[in-house]
Amino acid sequence: MGDTLTREQHKDENQRSPEIRGREEEMAHNVEEPSIDKNAQESSPLEASVIRTDECPSSSCEPSCEREEETQRDKEFYNTPCKLHIILKSTQTKDKRSEEITLPCYPREGIDLKKHIESQYHIPACVQQIKFYGVDIEDSTILKNLRLQHGDTLHVQYTISVDIDYFSSLISTLKRINEVLELVIPELLDSGDITDEMHDLIEGDCLAFTGDSIPLKYFSVYPTGIPNANQLYFIHNNGLQLLLDLYRSMHRLPWHWLPMELQQLEFSCLQIIWNFSATLGIRQLILQNGVMEEVFQSLMRTKLEPYTSVKVLDPLRDPYASLERSTYMLAETIYAAIVVVGNFAEVPQCRVPIASRSGVLSNMISAMLSKTYTFTCARSGMCALLCLSFSPETHEYLSVDSLLERIIEICNRIHYINDGTGTNEKIINKTLVEFYALIFFANLIHHWNSDTPLSPIFLSTVRTFMSRYISTVKYDIIQQRMQEKRYYWSTFIPFLSLCYSPKGNIEGMKGEDSMAQCLSELHRYCIQAGLLSMKCMAVSDNAEEVMAHEDLVDYIVSIPWFLPDQESRSSAVELVNLTRQSLGRLQPPSLTNIVRGFLASHYCGLEKTLKKDAHSILLEMDQNYLL
Repeated sequence: MGDTLTREQHKDENQRSPEIRGREEEMAHNVEEPSIDKNAQESSPLEASVIRTDECPSSSCEPSCEREEETQRDKEFYNTPCKLHIILKSTQTKDKRSEEITLPCYPREGIDLKKHIESQYHIPACVQQIKFYGVDIEDSTILKNLRLQHGDTLHVQYTISVDIDYFSSLISTLKRINEVLELVIPELLDSGDITDEMHDLIEGDCLAFTGDSIPLKYFSVYPTGIPNANQLYFIHNNGLQLLLDLYRSMHRLPWHWLPMELQQLEFSCLQIIWNFSATLGIRQLILQNGVMEEVFQSLMRTKLEPYTSVKVLDPLRDPYASLERSTYMLAETIYAAIVVVGNFAEVPQCRVPIASRSGVLSNMISAMLSKTYTFTCARSGMCALLCLSFSPETHEYLSVDSLLERIIEICNRIHYINDGTGTNEKIINKTLVEFYALIFFANLIHHWNSDTPLSPIFLSTVRTFMSRYISTVKYDIIQQRMQEKRYYWSTFIPFLSLCYSPKGNIEGMKGEDSMAQCLSELHRYCIQAGLLSMKCMAVSDNAEEVMAHEDLVDYIVSIPWFLPDQESRSSAVELVNLTRQSLGRLQPPSLTNIVRGFLASHYCGLEKTLKKDAHSILLEMDQNYLL
């Protein structure tokens, strides 16, 4: 249990259709090798995939002999070697080369062909796009129906080659570790004793999958946010599933029961989940495997208290474990879990489960105030809280007084970092923590629909914070900091919604009459927070893509017409000009969207306006008026 007992560590060395150009000659039963007419007329995919024979209108025909003969011909056909010409083209390097591949037998489906190409040229099947006379060959495409034959030419386009040897070895290692844990964990649950035999079983393979043994560059989606070929190969070949199974199995044991290798292994699994969950497609795969609860458990491996250090609270059962090392791995595991929870919080369906899970938010806030972590943890945690605040359903969990007080405390602590004396990392964290907190508070106020009165002290404190931050920060600095930390927002709606903040939302909050001025100022600050954030989005690299995808341009152009004061209108005009610079030119908004913008700013907010047509909203308004 002491810090002086260690073991020698060993590293494992193993490490799709448009119209197609058919063939005029139909494949007859007495033809062994189909032939092709390169000048054949175009036919539909259905015509190309059906081999016509003499029709038999009578149901009394007995084709059994013919079928046996056809089955035998199929066997002979599929067992015949096939030589194909392949033109390989990389979409990234634009390199093109011609190759010739000999297949031991005729491939039945597209996936069989792709696997042969993968094996010979180290191009994963999952990133191959194969065309044959303009036809996309999918995994399930029956190649015989396309009349693919000996000597034909295929065009194979791919993104990038993959270190298949490394990933094959890595996937094999994951399989072995899962097999070992199926033996070790039940024994640990039964006896609780960590023996030398257990260490011998888990040590080698575990160490091959931990620490510096895994090049995380293979798993990172930064800076593009798009999975690369290495990651796709890993997923396509069941690596991700094995990883999640492995991560899930370790949560059958509390932290102090885990041998030191498994503590390191849990952190390594979380590191890869952290990187993979940064992109939506893979994030959905991870969530479908139901590991969100295990991530919560990693975040709560020990109970944290503000202003204290992370500690292992129970005696370690591994006689060779170092308490210092175990404490370090525990802190790293908790921080990695906070980042993963932040990635999950970007998915709307995950926000209520995260916010309502007992202990998650309190432990996260405590970590943000812990002596163990730098303000980097506060930045990651505040980003997670911001994403949670995008869904009004979470606000009953986020508006707990103790949680709000801690957030204000974090903002006050970080505010005193001086741009002249603080390190670059500290200055980045200061800017982003305060920006995320600004939008977080604006979301709570903008969406407030609770009957619970807000504390006048809290409202006054938030007003002071919002006023101070908005008056001193510049949008280009915020965007620069986000780019440095590779934050790319895939939706702008939550930010733009703040610009369309009906005053009734604020006036509907219960508070003392003396707070009327404070509430009026908070309404203005919510709008200004939305304008500030949208300026950041307007100059981001993905501004044009997101604005077009979410159809937001008309609503951005309309903002100045609906704002209550000159200062906000001037800021909105600046936003419109920034949007024009990003998009090149702007068209006048449609009359329909102008009406929708008016309804959003004066009645129901932008989110509701985007979900309903203007006529429905007007009918609803009329019904409410009659009531």
